[in-house]
Parts: sequence; C-alpha cells; structure tokens
Amino acid sequence: AGQEFGGWSLNIHHSYDPQARTLYLGDGRQRNANIPGPVVDLLVEQNPCYSDPDGVLEGLPLGETCFRDIFDIDTGLDGNLYMILNACIVRIEPDMTVTRIGGLPEVSQPAICNGDFSGTLPLEGVASETIIGPKDIAAGPDGSVYFTDGNRIGRIRPDGMLEHIAGTGASGANFDTGVATEIDLNGHNHNDIAVGPDGSVYQSQYGSAGFLAIRRIDTNGELTIYYKPGGTGCTAGGFCATQNSRLLDLTVGPDGRLYFRDDEAQVWAVETDGALTPIGGFGPCDWSDPSRIGDCGDGGPAIDAQFYSIKGNLDVDRDGSLLLWDIRTVRRITPDGIVTRAAGEQRIDWSGEGQDIDGRPAAQIGFDTEWGAVMPDGTLLLSGGWKSIYGISPMMPGFTNDEVSIPSENGSALYV
Repeated sequence: AGQEFGGWSLNIHHSYDPQARTLYLGDGRQRNANIPGPVVDLLVEQNPCYSDPDGVLEGLPLGETCFRDIFDIDTGLDGNLYMILNACIVRIEPDMTVTRIGGLPEVSQPAICNGDFSGTLPLEGVASETIIGPKDIAAGPDGSVYFTDGNRIGRIRPDGMLEHIAGTGASGANFDTGVATEIDLNGHNHNDIAVGPDGSVYQSQYGSAGFLAIRRIDTNGELTIYYKPGGTGCTAGGFCATQNSRLLDLTVGPDGRLYFRDDEAQVWAVETDGALTPIGGFGPCDWSDPSRIGDCGDGGPAIDAQFYSIKGNLDVDRDGSLLLWDIRTVRRITPDGIVTRAAGEQRIDWSGEGQDIDGRPAAQIGFDTEWGAVMPDGTLLLSGGWKSIYGISPMMPGFTNDEVSIPSENGSALYV
C-alpha cells in the first residue's frame, strides 16, 4: 500500500556530482561518466590542385574540391553552409557538395575566382557570372547571402541575381542616414556584417574614435545608425569609445539581440531597444604561466570570466547560447549568463602543428582557429589556419556538446 501520493508514483531518485563526474543512483550504486565527450572530425583539408588549369571548384564534395583558403563562413536557416572559397562565394549542401553562387572564375585557374576588391565594379546581373571581391558574408533568413565588396555591401538573392545594398564604393566614416546606396561606408571588411531575423543588415563602421558605429540597413534600403558609443568617453553600459576600440564579429540572435566584441575580447549586446549590455570577458585571469590550463571563469558568470583572444566569429546556437572561438577553445555563454568550455584545451603554449587531431576528444585539443560557426543541428565548425575544416558534433541527436551522458550497465538507459 501507499505506492501513490497525490497522483504521483514513487521512483528511484538519482543525483550527479559534476566534480567527480559520478552519477549516484537511488539504490546506492554509482556510475561514472565513462563515455568520452564529442570527438573532432576532420571534414576537409586544403587541396593544392586549386592552381591547376583543370582544377575543379564546384560540383563535387568539398573534400574533393580544389581550394586554396577559406576566408569566411556562415550557416543558413536552410541547413546549408555559405563560404568564401578562393575569392568565390559558394554554397555547401548537407551532403557537402559545393555550388558556386557568386564570383567569376579565372580562365587559367578555374578553381579560383577573379577577386576585385576595389569596390568599383557594378553589383548587378547574375552573381555567378560577375567579378566581385568578397571579404565577409552573412546568410539571410530568406536564403539570400550578403557580402562586403570594398566599402559596399552586396546581396545574392535566392534567384541568383546580384543586388547592390549599401555603400557608394568610396571610403567614409560618418553618421549619415538615408538611402543606403548613396552613403559612403568605412568598414574593416571582415566579420563586420550580420543579418537579423527580419532581414535587416547590420554593418560595423571602423574609423577614428569619434566615428565608431553600427549601421542598420532595413529591407527598404534605408540606412540608420543603430548604435554608437557616447563620443570619446564611456557609455552607461561601460563601453569606452577609445581610439583603438573596434566593434567586431557582429552576430544577431533569433530574438533580434545584436552581439559584438571589442579589441579587449569583451563581449557586448545591443538590445532591441538600443540599450547596451555587457555580456562577458570582464573578469581577471592570470595568464602569466603559459603551461596552465586556464578556465578563466568557466562554470561561473560570463561577466566575471576573461577571454584571451577571440578569433573568427561569434555565433548563436539553437538553444540561444552565444558561442565564441577563443584561443585554442570554443566557449559557450548560456542564456542565463554562465560560461562553459564547449571544446578545446586552453593551453596558450599549445602547438598543434604536425599533430593528427582527427578522432581525438574535442576537450583535449587546442585549436588554431581562424573562424567558426554552428550548424542548425548543433555541430560546431572551426578552421585550422584557413586551410582545413573540423567538425564537433553532439554525441547523439538532440543533445548538446556540453551535456554529460552516462549509460546504464546494460545499455538500456542513458542518463543525461
């Protein structure tokens, strides 16, 4: 008798000790977290046939494509990857097949596009038949791909046509507003554009301290100043518009929150009402011992942590977490503001040159990262010196890379 109470039935209660990585079962037994975490998967390495007159850029899986370098990458809501590859803009399907969608190949080296970075050639016509000079890309919610071209922003529409979105081609730091194609832009060309869920484009203006700003181009082509620091001082949120500050690595979450980082590896968010919120990287950390594994705040509030050197992109995961590619590691800031290490070993003296990291546990690798991105299924992507792409997938579908999984003894149950 007494097997039920208030509609609830009794069952065994379990608890988990994260320090000992031990699951304590309600019947007194214990289980250890002996399933290794996610492992590194080498997806593609540089293929030197890019210089061959018969080199192939598209129509094959990425691993068989001739390429020299990977300059930037973004993931679309359609599950495709979009990448600047050999000065071309390409789309990579889930089966890793490459399709060129922007840029015109050279005649003598068809695996390389004719990159013109002057910002003077017309941004019109069929994108795959037009010479462009892309430095940064961002995938839009409707399947469009936006890119910087000199001091301009272009758009490759879903139908493959090219459209001029913003900038005259001339360089100019200003706070002008109005028709976006009639206003001079001044960007640092890499990691300085992002697209919001409503299709608005955000661009980081790089200039002297008095002209730092983030611009917004709406879907009607109107440019406004979305955020700017308060002159040469500090805003109420704490961001100081110093001569050396830059607003880098823009990314927009599904809720419209705009993230960026500054030159001090501090991460900020511009809320939809324009308010500035500090997110992470403001705490102390002792980097004097180069052999230490520095958690630098992992497991605690991100605002009290420190990031050593953010490289590449910021990105937002499917659960709303912010991912950043720190030196040797991938750090995750959860929606409740806690920072964890999603992958990598944070040894600042680590050198992976000449080491085979394919198939090794992701938590034991120090990555030499140039950029990173997160796929819709939660797979983390990162580069190795622009020459290769690594993937870190969740252990099982539906789980995230920072969850701990422990099996029952007979394998019939998995505790998460």
